[in-house]
Amino acid sequence: MSKKEPKVAIVHDWLVGYAGGDRVVDAMKRVFPDAVIYTLVYDPKNMPEHFKSYDIRTSWFQKVPFSNRLYKAMLPLMPRAFEAFDLTEYDLVLSSSSSCSKGVITRPDAVHICYCHTPIRYVWDFYYTYRDNANWLAKLVMPGQMHKMRIWDKCAADRVDYFIANSHYIAQRIKKYYRRDSDVIYPCCHINESPFVEKEDFYLTVGRLTWYKRVDLAVQACTRLNKRLVVIGGGGELDKLRTMAGPTIEFKGGGLSDEEVRSYYLRAKGFLFPGEEDFGITPVEAQSAGTPVLAYGRGGACESVLPGRTGYWFKEQTVESLADCIERFERDGVACSKEEIREHSRSFSEERFERELKEYCLRRMADWTNDHFDPRLFQAFVKSIGIYPVGSLVRLTSGRLGVVVEQAPAALTTPVVKVFFSTKSDLRIPAELVNLAAPGATEKIVAREDPGQWNFPDMNELWSGFPGQVW
Repeated sequence: MSKKEPKVAIVHDWLVGYAGGDRVVDAMKRVFPDAVIYTLVYDPKNMPEHFKSYDIRTSWFQKVPFSNRLYKAMLPLMPRAFEAFDLTEYDLVLSSSSSCSKGVITRPDAVHICYCHTPIRYVWDFYYTYRDNANWLAKLVMPGQMHKMRIWDKCAADRVDYFIANSHYIAQRIKKYYRRDSDVIYPCCHINESPFVEKEDFYLTVGRLTWYKRVDLAVQACTRLNKRLVVIGGGGELDKLRTMAGPTIEFKGGGLSDEEVRSYYLRAKGFLFPGEEDFGITPVEAQSAGTPVLAYGRGGACESVLPGRTGYWFKEQTVESLADCIERFERDGVACSKEEIREHSRSFSEERFERELKEYCLRRMADWTNDHFDPRLFQAFVKSIGIYPVGSLVRLTSGRLGVVVEQAPAALTTPVVKVFFSTKSDLRIPAELVNLAAPGATEKIVAREDPGQWNFPDMNELWSGFPGQVW
């Protein structure tokens, strides 16, 4: 990569299991394929195979024995680890943060955009809950350590130039604890495209079995109502949950393949989501299988579940409230069909995330260019992420050539193109406007063409107007 081309770094808290935040990093890498990934610790055994082809650089903590398991206990050391990364060669730094990755130090003229999954939960609003559920040693050291972490975390947030929140719920928390505005881009979720099957008579919950997920509510509610519940996931709460579970509760563990989990999503008649999450990937995955979601009415689930249409919210985080919600669902059902529920889930697709992230980065880089950034570098950045100005000659996936005639502010990578030439037949064709940002659009720009090589005499006329005949 030449010095004239922008260099991008992606910084993530840790890569030890392919969860929601790791999927975001994967999508960031697809948007910026030449980016280098920096992280506290990396466990390739627990990540998808294709991560081995990525340039992933870890902190000094990677060399600590058992670092892949002990990293969360080393919170007081994380700030030093991230501040030790030398990012001076990068023009754009994207941090994906629910912990300390936003605390990296960048060049004065570089742009630092933080995709914030949450302000550190055990430092801020969930501190007392975490403290009350900790062992005696953690309770002893937490007050002093968390005080220091709050000071550092606020300083780290001040180093960020622009914040992206993964939900409006998180945007409110960023405003509360960091006193910063943020823009919302929902995270990416895998959309289940498998054919629909007949729903079976069981409920489903998926996730790590830890106390704040509140799987206990689902287990107790279904036991009380004598409803079949399938629990997928492993974790420290498993033995406790087995103790309170009745004969209708099935524990499948955490070793199922993606295909097996998707099969359960497709067959379940309802998905139970009793925890309070920053966004919540699993409710979207359930909806992409056409499965209604019964979720606690706080946190990110309020932004992905449409009450009465794709599921219901229950008001209180209690067994009684969830049980009432289940009974209401079985009595009234939901207004949307399986197909409509899946269509709603597409609002959170990987393609949508990548497009919005690309356009957001472009806009913020443009803002930064006015005062800090080399304009030539910005133009190289525009070219590298596929922005096509009005008047550009482009080739579409169909093989047709067209000229960009309109660049919608909300869809810089998917403009309106006037197609007029077929490379397959090597002939002019009737001019047609194609909106690449329209719902259901199948065409994409695959390349920018050199007008000089094609020698179209009416290029300017083509993009400046749309008469009946332009040649």
